[in-house]
Amino acid sequence: MGKYSIYVNTEVLRRERYAKHITMAQMAKLLGKKSESSYSNLEKGVVEPKISDIITVSKILQKPCNIFFNLEVQESCTQSA
Repeated sequence: MGKYSIYVNTEVLRRERYAKHITMAQMAKLLGKKSESSYSNLEKGVVEPKISDIITVSKILQKPCNIFFNLEVQESCTQSA
């Protein structure tokens, strides 16, 4: 578990990504990351999630942000998904 795993529901995020048959490499590309590890670190809670990434992940996985992330922005983010 990473330093920021209190903000990321890692198991739910991983499960939903698997359900959509999306690899970490594909998620990284969809998020505009340079490497798979950039996304992997987000999913593991190693890095602090950026609001733009939270919104994009939510749209890609077609779920509200608050399912994946425990942040104050979740209410406004949920409405845009």
